[in-house]
Amino acid sequence: MMYFECKNFVGTDNGIIDVVASDSAMGLLKTSEIESIKVWLPLHLSLGKFNSLEPFNRNELLQYDENVSYNFEEDVNRLKELMNDNRTIRVWASHTDINEYRLLLLICYLFKNNNISVFFAEDFNKYAFCIGSISDDELINIDKKEHVLTQKQKEDYSDEWIKIVNEDKNSAI
Repeated sequence: MMYFECKNFVGTDNGIIDVVASDSAMGLLKTSEIESIKVWLPLHLSLGKFNSLEPFNRNELLQYDENVSYNFEEDVNRLKELMNDNRTIRVWASHTDINEYRLLLLICYLFKNNNISVFFAEDFNKYAFCIGSISDDELINIDKKEHVLTQKQKEDYSDEWIKIVNEDKNSAI
């Protein structure tokens, strides 16, 4: 097993990649005993317009914070390389957090021919509105909370992502 520790990637390579949208969710996974490559993709999918189905260079978000790089092409390319080795990708998301939910849609668009599963925050705590709002103590029996997506589900989520981009939905929060 190889250990990763580089920008937005950390953990042990055991064939599983856990993907999160926020630093608080990344912190939760880092402190957990879950063995996987943990990937933080802070794409801020709740902000701005989507001019592409693969919005990895989000420089239009510089208006919110000029001191942050919004170019994630390198991170996504690294993730694509890892997925070439037939790993399973697990997305940590919520139905109520637009950023996390849209990351799930995007991951399904990018990797619909790979093994994808999802953990929803509300399966750990019915009051959790995002992954970052659950505690370490709630990360028990995760195998029972993992939703392995069927090909149809991946295609439906992928189609939902395409629809959002095509309609140019714009959520300003």
